[in-house]
Amino acid sequence: MATYIVAKRRESRGIGQSAVDAVKHLPDVRIKGASNPDLVVFEAPEDRLVYLRKLLEAHFTIEPEIKRKLL
Repeated sequence: MATYIVAKRRESRGIGQSAVDAVKHLPDVRIKGASNPDLVVFEAPEDRLVYLRKLLEAHFTIEPEIKRKLL
């Protein structure tokens, strides 16, 4: 499972469903963090990314989470 971030596009704020509502019902998706309803961190299988992007691209942006360690 990979970790992704889904965020509502700026031009879509105030219309339609929140990011939480958009991903919570999807199969194979586990929400890790949702303190802001327009920004959600979730886990899903890597092979689902293309499907999720096509499904949500009209109102949301989905990107992989990148973690870095500073030396």
